[in-house]
Amino acid sequence: MLLLEDLQRPRLSIPRFARQQGLADSSALLRLEHRWNCYLNQLALGALKPWVEEEQGHERAVALSALWQSVPKAGLAESQPWQWVNGSAMAVAGQRWIVIPTDDLDVERFRVSQEWVDISSWSGDYYLMVQLDPEAGWLQVRGYLNHSQLKEQATYDEGDRTYCINDDALIQDIDLLWVMSELESVDQRQAELAEIPSLSPGQVEPLIQQICQELEQAGPASTKAPLPQTAFSPRLVLSFEQWAGIMENPEFRRSLERAMRASLRANGKVTQLRRWLAGTCEPVWQSLEQLPSLQVSRGLRQMPAQSVSRGKRLSLAGLQSPLTLWTTVTEETTDGRMMVLVQLRHQAEDAEGLVVRPLPKGLKLILLTPAEESLQVVTAREQDDYIQLKRFKVLSGKVFCVEIRLGDQVVRERFRA
Repeated sequence: MLLLEDLQRPRLSIPRFARQQGLADSSALLRLEHRWNCYLNQLALGALKPWVEEEQGHERAVALSALWQSVPKAGLAESQPWQWVNGSAMAVAGQRWIVIPTDDLDVERFRVSQEWVDISSWSGDYYLMVQLDPEAGWLQVRGYLNHSQLKEQATYDEGDRTYCINDDALIQDIDLLWVMSELESVDQRQAELAEIPSLSPGQVEPLIQQICQELEQAGPASTKAPLPQTAFSPRLVLSFEQWAGIMENPEFRRSLERAMRASLRANGKVTQLRRWLAGTCEPVWQSLEQLPSLQVSRGLRQMPAQSVSRGKRLSLAGLQSPLTLWTTVTEETTDGRMMVLVQLRHQAEDAEGLVVRPLPKGLKLILLTPAEESLQVVTAREQDDYIQLKRFKVLSGKVFCVEIRLGDQVVRERFRA
């Protein structure tokens, strides 16, 4: 619905369904600043899509770009890039239009993330800059530029990797957009782009790990009021070439999404194993001396003398006593890696002393990467009183996850070497 008869900069009403859908879909994102970004983009799409179709007829029907439809059965919020960047891609009559929204009511300059401009599979034919007032319920199209014009006229900001364009530098007469989108050739509207170097899976894994470490330091999702700008920006952790190499590959994007969601959803902090070797340990992790009646397994006895072992009590419904997750670490001086042994035991003390109880049959002990990929799985058999993972080495600074699973019950502990 057109609220203001301004042929150059039309002001549109934001449909109620767009607000409802925006609130519903944004809740799928775990960090609050990402939810706000998602909400703004949902409002923009909800107002622009019917307007373009009404202005140009159904032969130019608008659809969301297929670029981000990469997560099976994912909601709109999870299949769009709003946890990475601001902006949305629309497919209009065979062209890609990039929509850049802002809720700054005194906007003087628009910022377009470099991904939308310099990655060929992301870049658009035209870029629409729009201003929103979510509370008042309106959106105004401030103007547009084609890709070539944006590259030539915008100023690149290395600090946040955005192309900055002044509001008064935009083409304000939107009627020209309908005409030029018909007349301009691909070469006229799109600038030539440098090829992004491809990454191998072996190169991507440590990059994803680096992003997740930064995310952990940023802390859990905010519970305060929504922020208009992203407080944690994974896109700035890596070089642009590295980041773009991940963003161009759907499999790499999915791995990063899984790893980040696993980091954000994990309970508690990451246990720092290197602190154990330095003599510092959290109170919840107890030593063998603090549990003198514990029966030591053969695997623990075979670890080097300089090893450090700690146990943590874990409760699962239906068990008479807690499980004990034992983790033993040894620093490997030859290659700088850390040797790790993980065991799960079922022992308790009563008035008469230590009682060893069998683990529930089917209980699983699993070693996971930050991207939730399984590296080892051990399953308890009948009468097993402990199970353990095969000893493994971890590079310094790398995060891994140990999962205990019994039916629908899951407990996870994250560690950093």
